[in-house]
Amino acid sequence: MNKEEAIRNFVRKNYKLLKKKETFDRKRYKDIKKVYFGKELRFKFGNPRDKEICKCFVEDFLIKTQRISDKETLEQRISETPFLKMNNINADDYIALIDLTTEKYAIKEEVRGLQEFEKHEKLLEWVKREHAKEIDDLIRKRKKNIACCLQFLMTWISMNLRNCPKKMK
Repeated sequence: MNKEEAIRNFVRKNYKLLKKKETFDRKRYKDIKKVYFGKELRFKFGNPRDKEICKCFVEDFLIKTQRISDKETLEQRISETPFLKMNNINADDYIALIDLTTEKYAIKEEVRGLQEFEKHEKLLEWVKREHAKEIDDLIRKRKKNIACCLQFLMTWISMNLRNCPKKMK
C-alpha cells in the first residue's frame, strides 16, 4: 500500500461522513483521521493534509466514480459537501480531469458492441484525430532540426574545403 491508496481507503471508509451535511462533524472527522492514519497505519505515510484527502475525494469518488461531466455539476457537489467547502476546493482545478474522463467514457460508448478489429480501428482514428496537431508539430520540429544540421554540415564542409591543400581537392 502506498500513500495514495491509504488516502483512497480512508475516503472509501468514511465516504458518508465526508459527503453528507447531516453527518459531517469537523471534530469527528479529525478523530477518525487520527485513528486511521495514526493508530491503524502508525503514521506510515504521515498525516496527509486535508487538501490531499479532498483531491482524492473529488478525483476518484466524484469525477471518476459518479462520472461528473461538467464544471457546474462539480461546483454544485462541492457546495453541497461541507468537507470540500471547508477546504475551499475549486472546481476550476479539475476541468482537465473532467474533460479527459468525459472523453474516455465517450470513446468507450462509441466502441461498445463493435468487433475487436473495428474497436482497434475506431481507437486508432480517435488517436490520430486527437493527436494530429501534436504529431504535425513534432514532425515540423524534426524537419527544422534536420535542416539546421544540414546547413551546419554544408557550412563546415565548404569551410574545410577552402582550407584544404590543392592536392587534396
